[in-house]
Amino acid sequence: MVTGPVTGCDEPQARVARRAHGWTLVELAVVLGVAALLLASVGPMGVAWVDNAKSLNARATLQTGFSAARALALQNPGGITLNGPAAILCLAGSGSVRVYVGGSCPGSGAAVWQGSMPSGTQLTIGGVLWPPCISLNNRGQPMAGASGCSTNLQFTLTVGQANVANTTLY
Repeated sequence: MVTGPVTGCDEPQARVARRAHGWTLVELAVVLGVAALLLASVGPMGVAWVDNAKSLNARATLQTGFSAARALALQNPGGITLNGPAAILCLAGSGSVRVYVGGSCPGSGAAVWQGSMPSGTQLTIGGVLWPPCISLNNRGQPMAGASGCSTNLQFTLTVGQANVANTTLY
């Protein structure tokens, strides 16, 4: 029978108690290094993903605006003849897209439809950087109604590194 303290048994418990308080500097450095490596490898993919999402959003906004303008032109609420613009899709420099009855940007009344392009969107229609408008007659066909309006429905859209080239409005 042992009557005195056993010295070898208390030492592992002391190490466990001391170890439970935190990480060593080496462990912390390894974890931070791995996290930095993962972040550096995933970062560029994240930027490209955001740019692609913005370009799809811009394309959808432009297509929706054109569809709204075409529907309005076919309804022809202003009773415009074939030679006059029944609806107009206006593209403002601030990135707003609006549809008005008639043929001037901005229209005389309130916008029938409006949307906004994502920041950093660069739009080229018919070789013109961000033309002011697309004017439609009462048959829903593009016409050169207002000054500076494009009749070309093929566009190129660029947001950051994402590029949607030669897409046609329909």
